[in-house]
Amino acid sequence: MCGIAGYCLAPSERCNSSKLSRRLLLGIEERGRHATGAAWRNDDKPQVVQVFKRALPASKLIHDYAHRITPNASSAVLHTRWATQGDPSNALNNHPIVCDKVALVHNGHVSNDDEIFQRLNVRRRAKVDTEAIAALLAYGEGDITELLSQIRGGAAVAWLNAEDKSNVLHLARVSYSPLHIAQTEAGSVLYASTRLAVVRAARKNNLKLTFHWDVPERTYIKVRDGKIIEERQLPRVDTYLSESEYGWLQQALANSH
Repeated sequence: MCGIAGYCLAPSERCNSSKLSRRLLLGIEERGRHATGAAWRNDDKPQVVQVFKRALPASKLIHDYAHRITPNASSAVLHTRWATQGDPSNALNNHPIVCDKVALVHNGHVSNDDEIFQRLNVRRRAKVDTEAIAALLAYGEGDITELLSQIRGGAAVAWLNAEDKSNVLHLARVSYSPLHIAQTEAGSVLYASTRLAVVRAARKNNLKLTFHWDVPERTYIKVRDGKIIEERQLPRVDTYLSESEYGWLQQALANSH
């Protein structure tokens, strides 16, 4: 179990993005305390995706590095990690996972990561299953929904791609892992693994929420400047879980509320 959160701000939104990020991270800290990270882009340099992560719980990271967390960000992907594989002392294992121009955060478990790397013929750098998703999106050929449908296990993901060269955020709930989206009165999109994390962060930043949505499985969403400009369903595939993976899923679901 890990936590993901973030936002894509509308041009008219007036809020402190660094404070918003900190509140969202605190809201999902209970879902993972082994490492915390963020990736973001700023309006003045949308083609540049910045990444910051440390093997610290969110509350400690915010205390020590508050000035480094998403200053002036127009969009961000945030993560709190509960490590199940890959030592958090190796930064490559912590989220956001970066592959080429893709910076991605993930909540869930991928059971066919080795198969994905073999198919892509790409060398893995980290020891976490999430890297397979980032590699698919960075190096795979085909439509985004087709690429995401290759994932087996559980996944809710958010990512930024420097190739977009604008304030674009990508979201997807592939299977099992929860994803909640809300929109502010000014038209910004906020999201997190839980509704409570979104609501509390909005309240602390004086943002009025006008819309809530628990994203259904097999859904891909593209957001630009806070507006959902694309929503598509993933092709239906059989998602097989082994006995151990099923046990992991039941535990993750029990802790997600």
